[in-house]
Amino acid sequence: MGMSDFQINQVVKELALLCPCQLDNVYQPHPRRLYLRLKSGRKKRLLLMVVREKMSRLHLTAIRPANPASPLAFQMFLRKHLSGVSLQAVEKYSHDRLVSLQFKNQKNSRDFNAGLTKKSPDMEAHILQVELIPRGNIFVLDSNRNIVNSMLPTDQEDRDLAPGQRYHEPAVPLAGGPGQERGKNQISPDATNRDLAPVDMECEPYPYNRAMELYFQRQEEVEIFTSRRSKLLKVLKQRIKKIGRKITRLEAERKKTANADTYQQYGELLKPLLGRIKRGQRSVRAFNYFQPQEGEIEIPLQLELDSRENLNRFFKLAKKYKRGREMVEKNLESTKEELRKLTMIRDEITEIANREKLSEIETKYAILLNGLGLAQTDLGKARGKATSGRRGEAGGQKGKRECFHLFENNCQQRIMVGKGGADN
Repeated sequence: MGMSDFQINQVVKELALLCPCQLDNVYQPHPRRLYLRLKSGRKKRLLLMVVREKMSRLHLTAIRPANPASPLAFQMFLRKHLSGVSLQAVEKYSHDRLVSLQFKNQKNSRDFNAGLTKKSPDMEAHILQVELIPRGNIFVLDSNRNIVNSMLPTDQEDRDLAPGQRYHEPAVPLAGGPGQERGKNQISPDATNRDLAPVDMECEPYPYNRAMELYFQRQEEVEIFTSRRSKLLKVLKQRIKKIGRKITRLEAERKKTANADTYQQYGELLKPLLGRIKRGQRSVRAFNYFQPQEGEIEIPLQLELDSRENLNRFFKLAKKYKRGREMVEKNLESTKEELRKLTMIRDEITEIANREKLSEIETKYAILLNGLGLAQTDLGKARGKATSGRRGEAGGQKGKRECFHLFENNCQQRIMVGKGGADN
């Protein structure tokens, strides 16, 4: 859930107390997340802005983001044009979740429209316009409120948001109208008082920003835990289903290999009858001295084979099925054991309700889960500290890959297999 209009008002009131301050640095660890480091005297504070996500928000944060391997274009643009400028004002539109950060330096002004504030008409500045709505964005506007740049691609049909065009605010949704879904993911004021972590109002210089930070950290941890558990359960379910099909196939093969003893008996019964068997004969009758109560039985023959060739054929089939029966039995036993373990892990994961228990299960069954391509993750980190895992989504950055997979053979030996010759 994103921030409500009431929460944005409270956060903006506290951010206004920071002004004026200097923009010291810009970080963008993810295409939809922007951090501004603001410097006031000797104190430095991080301002987090998240748009076009389930939990779109704007507030101060104490968690420094991880730098991407290569900076994104919007981050480089802000560093080039806005580093060292002064943040003069933080304002909010009265009618929607739009906030403006107004920047100014000695030579010119820069107004950043981040969708949260509105630029004062008499202030010559560039604006960072922040839109905390479902299809929100962060825009850089000039003093004439023309769009200079945007953090995310602009593909809205109802507004022309191309660079050089004048910035137009999103339409205000009417009650019950088609735009009403914009507020469906907002946190209500009642939920705010109930869900936000308690903060010492006297010790915290910006208590509402701190409360929002703690709330969204907790929500992101829950989201990461839920996502990880769902992925584990999905892969386990697929694997269990695949193993079930394999067991069915192995049991059918085991029934086939049960004929090994029958072929062995046919071969032994044919030995004293070799002189009576002619090529082209379909069958021959022989007394079954293995089971005398059955008396004579009929032994099928191959028409194109002579007596010696039919005899050798039965012994070869008996040897083949005996060898196959041993392999099938061994494979069936190990497959059923794997099914038992995976079912047990699935049941344990289904019952857990917190990330600590999930981490324990991943550690306990690390070898088995790694064999399924489910490398253990650190669920204890909030997304602010673990931004490097999100860079690969849309920023073109690849996360660090595992150099090998761990397997365990039937002798309980751990085997590490690399993805290539260099890894091995």
